Amino acid sequence: MNMPILSYLRRLQRLTSPFRPKYKLRFRSHREVNVEVLERRTLLAANVVDSFTHGDHDYLLVGSSELNAPISWPDAEEHALTLNSFLATIDDADENNAIVEEFSEIDNLWIGLNDRDIEGTFFWNSGFESLFRNWAPGEPANTVGDEDYVAIGINAAEPGLWNALPEMGSGATHAVVEVEFPDVVIQ
Repeated sequence: MNMPILSYLRRLQRLTSPFRPKYKLRFRSHREVNVEVLERRTLLAANVVDSFTHGDHDYLLVGSSELNAPISWPDAEEHALTLNSFLATIDDADENNAIVEEFSEIDNLWIGLNDRDIEGTFFWNSGFESLFRNWAPGEPANTVGDEDYVAIGINAAEPGLWNALPEMGSGATHAVVEVEFPDVVIQ
């Protein structure tokens, strides 16, 4: 389903969220945008609460259906799949720092890195390869059991460092989803 950009913008502005949106959509072209993936009901179903753009990457912040309630990594991944996307793949320190700065009010933020299939061998759920890692000292470690999923510590003593956490995380209330928009930039 295609629709003109202005109609698309009006539909997205009606999106309700427990957070006040602080970003507006900026479009790369005046062509019609395929909004099949990002219809309002899809955004609501995925609990999208915020968005931003950094470089060539577009991100959506997804959360639990309950305000500030913890979200499990598998639930966060399911929200990303609802958007035909994946949890973020972090390619370098610049991208990591941009996410930390943008979502500074969140304690722990799920990303796509995990070792759920092979213990000790971390892969991105997107299937993309990125050798960049930003582990906190002593991580990854299974100090509280099976810690297969990675979160960025945002409000930690050293913001931006990564921790391996169990499925329910340690206060992880949101996840960052990296999306592909050929015609639209969310900022």
